[in-house]
Amino acid sequence: MGVLKGAATGDRLLVVPAKFWAGVKGFLESAYGSSVDMVLTRFAEEWGEEYAERRIADGLKPQDVLSSLEEVATVSGWGELKVSMDSDRGHKIEVQVRNCAFCNAAPATHVGRCDFMAGVAVGVAKSAYGREYECVQTEVKEGEERTCKLVLDERKKDLTTDWKTSVYFPWMTDSK
Repeated sequence: MGVLKGAATGDRLLVVPAKFWAGVKGFLESAYGSSVDMVLTRFAEEWGEEYAERRIADGLKPQDVLSSLEEVATVSGWGELKVSMDSDRGHKIEVQVRNCAFCNAAPATHVGRCDFMAGVAVGVAKSAYGREYECVQTEVKEGEERTCKLVLDERKKDLTTDWKTSVYFPWMTDSK
């Protein structure tokens, strides 16, 4: 019937070639500028949040949800992921992306930026641990198989814009 469904969720899948994704992203960037990266990253973050919520509902621990991204990336053709962290509390999360479909499909002149993978990782961590994260790409190795290293850190709240929910009472929070 022409319908592919995901094994984990039973949802209908849409397969998009990596070069098509790169072409769409390139067109959107030429039409709308660099803010497109932010939009696509946010789309990926939404995917990551929903994925984590489903896996936690299935009974997985937060660290296992993040680790399960390694298999999802391979099965989905995104590339090879390696997720590491220093504890089960969601600190010092690192994601290494090797042979990323999104970076490899980009033109050779495009500096590797794993916007999509960063968005997925942030979304999964956010839902799994109930914290806000920001992601910094710390390494990029160019070549036939681009490799990127993404580091997730807990986002610090801005007291000037979010003062009602940002009040810090050390005796009422868990220690870090």
